Amino acid sequence: MLGATFRMQDNELFSITLGEDQIIRVLYGYQRRVTLKLVKSAVSQASQLITVKHPLIVSGPNIIYLDYDAGKYQASQEPAEIFSAVAVITRTRLEQTLGRMFMRIHKSNYPVRLFTTEAEAEKWLQIYLPSESAQSKPTPLIYA
Repeated sequence: MLGATFRMQDNELFSITLGEDQIIRVLYGYQRRVTLKLVKSAVSQASQLITVKHPLIVSGPNIIYLDYDAGKYQASQEPAEIFSAVAVITRTRLEQTLGRMFMRIHKSNYPVRLFTTEAEAEKWLQIYLPSESAQSKPTPLIYA
């Protein structure tokens, strides 16, 4: 699995990996709020791991707030050039309800679905995997 953990500020941490299954995973760590800066950084780092569109699983067990601009950006063209589909892992019915409202407000240029388990998300994302000839075999990122 290729990837890295990035610290942008003391309260903004995420990890990003490209698994052998060709699914990118972003785990927003300890912060409670996902900002535009954080989302842009995650998209930028994901783009360095791949050469063609890949599916993405997003999870963040501690997130309680997504900035409006971060949500608007996630639905923009830039992430659509990198991700073939996005599965969001939610823990509660409230998170699912809020996620559905968010998806109505910010309509993405790629398929997005909510799931309660990673296994369900992985199964759905199988149809969005790159073809074998186009699969990424990137070099690990190294940051000082």
